[in-house]
Amino acid sequence: MGREGSFPPAGGSLNGHAVVMQWSFDGHAMVIRWSFDGHSMVIQWSFNGHSMVIQWS
Repeated sequence: MGREGSFPPAGGSLNGHAVVMQWSFDGHAMVIRWSFDGHSMVIQWSFNGHSMVIQWS
């Protein structure tokens, strides 16, 4: 729990053409969800309890 940053490996799927990336740094989190089939991209950012979601289609 005392780690400065945690960077888990990104996940991907060739069949569903979906990529999910997640970062965590000093209590802040960022999630990027990318879908090639639906041509959509969702970015979710959490910072000091505040959250921001950006979505393209």
